[in-house]
Amino acid sequence: MRHRLLLLVGLTVAATGLPAAAASACAGAGLLPAAANLDQASAATLCLINQQRANNGLGALAESSVLDRSAMAQSTDMVDQGFFDHVSPTAGDLVTRMRHGGYIAAGETWSVGENIAWGQAILASPARTVDDWMHSPEHRANILNPGFREVGVGVVPGVPVPAAGGLAGATFTADFGSRSGGSAGGTTGRPSVTHRGTHHRYHRRHRRRHH
Repeated sequence: MRHRLLLLVGLTVAATGLPAAAASACAGAGLLPAAANLDQASAATLCLINQQRANNGLGALAESSVLDRSAMAQSTDMVDQGFFDHVSPTAGDLVTRMRHGGYIAAGETWSVGENIAWGQAILASPARTVDDWMHSPEHRANILNPGFREVGVGVVPGVPVPAAGGLAGATFTADFGSRSGGSAGGTTGRPSVTHRGTHHRYHRRHRRRHH
């Protein structure tokens, strides 16, 4: 059984908006996530991720119900427990969560990665979230990783910090994976796990952070 280790840590300082035509191709790309539209916001995020892959000559990621549950649990934990990190105080790190959730099984070759983000007001839409990820080298590497085959998206209302100015916001997690013979690059010995650097961006009264 062979696993791989890929550790990516970085910092990004700027991002620009997605072209209007690109965002409009995915229904709900401009939504502010709320309790009534979370399915649509998650679907838009998945659509935008696959749109970026198509634009770069890569195949679409299949939606995984197991990864959906993993991503939703992580977003929910971050908001409920007030932390912003890939390591949950109660559920553990990404690999631990993937094992407990049933995505990683003994005897399989596997590779996993994760992007997280939160934003408020106009910065909380799926379009702005995916655009910010694409302007961060490490987040972009997850989205455009040719070895990943599946993805799950979890979007919840609220942010993992006190809401500035009472602005509504949302928290996003995208969990990526491949199993049993998928290759995400790297060579020997351990699980392939991508970790993110930290990004702060302030736009007027609107706040965004991704990691």
